[in-house]
Amino acid sequence: MAKAQREMTKKRDAAGGAAAALERQSDQAFDKLYEAITRCELAPDSIVSEPQLEQDFKFSRVALRMAIDRLVQKQLMQPLHRRGYRIAPITLRDIKDTFGLRLLVEPPTAGAAAGVVDISRLNRINEKCLVAVRPGDRDAEAALTCANREFHLVIAEASGNRRLCSLLEQLIRDVDRVYHFGLVHDVRFAEMQSDHVDLIAALARGDGAQAEAMSRAHIERGYHIAMDAILNRSGLADVNIGRFAREPVSG
Repeated sequence: MAKAQREMTKKRDAAGGAAAALERQSDQAFDKLYEAITRCELAPDSIVSEPQLEQDFKFSRVALRMAIDRLVQKQLMQPLHRRGYRIAPITLRDIKDTFGLRLLVEPPTAGAAAGVVDISRLNRINEKCLVAVRPGDRDAEAALTCANREFHLVIAEASGNRRLCSLLEQLIRDVDRVYHFGLVHDVRFAEMQSDHVDLIAALARGDGAQAEAMSRAHIERGYHIAMDAILNRSGLADVNIGRFAREPVSG
């Protein structure tokens, strides 16, 4: 009886270890695919197959399928019957909705962070945001968008609201796809990054009203630049270009 119990325990431990290993591999596959989609290495509106992803990313089919299921839930991939998966396109509607949500949550958070947020940390991060990126340098692009995201999240963290920070991180990651789609090399993107300097000054003065106003202006500027960039690129889907191009982000 004792021997049988030991054997059952070994099998259970082995099964648990295999399940844990598969879950870790699935998490790694998710992170890699998520990064590839965000950086537009998996191009918006392109179609991919499981065998192709298995070959390109070197993960098992089971781990990939688990990761893909999570990406489908996040609406970053769309299943196609017998054809694989479509990488979610970047649409004008998506941009409008994403920036609209940012306008609802981010400016009040910036106002609340005035006089509270770590200014020296913001200045260190912002130095990375002001670095020029050569066209085609994907690693430098990723470093810049990561620094930009970190800048905004540090301000949000000062609110002490973890749910808000989680929501804002997702929204900014959605915007990262637009940056990698071509906006990061637009001269207006560099000008938009310079807004950070004035925002830091307002936060350092403890001027909540000014910080909130500057955050709003910064987001609205980013919205209009993003819309212009996407309108000049192919790959739009499910949009009424004329209508959305004329609408304000808060409309």
